[in-house]
Amino acid sequence: MKIRSKLLMVILPVVACFALLPGAQAQVCEDGCGSNFNTFQGDDALISIGAGAGNTAFGWRALFFTSATSFNTAVGGGALALNNSNDNVAVGAAALLTNTAGADNVAVGTDVLVFSNGSDNNAIGSFALFNNIGGSSNNALGFDALVNSLGDSNTAMGDEAGTNVVSGSGNVYIGAGMQGQASDENDSTFIRNVGTTIQVNDPTTPFFYVTVDPSTGQMGYDNVFVPVANPNGAVLELKSTVKKQQATINELKSTVAQQQKGMEILTAQLKEQAAQIQKVSAQIQVNKPAPQVVVNKP
Repeated sequence: MKIRSKLLMVILPVVACFALLPGAQAQVCEDGCGSNFNTFQGDDALISIGAGAGNTAFGWRALFFTSATSFNTAVGGGALALNNSNDNVAVGAAALLTNTAGADNVAVGTDVLVFSNGSDNNAIGSFALFNNIGGSSNNALGFDALVNSLGDSNTAMGDEAGTNVVSGSGNVYIGAGMQGQASDENDSTFIRNVGTTIQVNDPTTPFFYVTVDPSTGQMGYDNVFVPVANPNGAVLELKSTVKKQQATINELKSTVAQQQKGMEILTAQLKEQAAQIQKVSAQIQVNKPAPQVVVNKP
């Protein structure tokens, strides 16, 4: 942090020198509503505005260099100071300080996206995406999140998450201090403290590996290349096999159901026969002649 603070102490005086440029006039906490729905308050805030519209600047030299661009919001000393693009939001001292051409960025926090010149980045937390220069479509949430990242489409959630990635793109880091394996890794996902029992269901990416460090509970996920001539064909073949197995199971269920019905009919017939036998046995007992006593005479 000390190094970054010293660096900003060098940058901010450079920005201050812009006040000496032709057309730049020193002001003392000026505030007002300019033309084209522009609003400003602060020393030299939005001082260079020309045809731009819908800009809002609060703070020392906020949106200092903005002239013909529109719909930018800067709150904080030096926020979007060098900006000359559209649709950026910077809240915090030196947020998006050196951005010139990047558009549609959101930076909230001190020194967030300070060197950025990319587009579609979202960063919340002091020093988040601090060193990102031309990368786009990055999302960083947390102090120092993706602080060194120069790539695109990286996502980090947690203080100091993804601080070791530099040139890599398409990575996800979840958890405070969660790091990957290399500064140039791509399309990898790392999650902290997920335990050692996991379940992954990604039908669109059937070939992958997941690693879990049992000592830390950290999980790593990477796409890998599988030596299969046609992976999609293999998946389709597997699906066809599953369908066949399901058809066989359904057929067996039908057969069992028929056999069960036959057993029920047979049981009913046996019960009826037993009842008839009992009835006949009772009739025989009724019609059986009474025993006769024979007396032997001498």
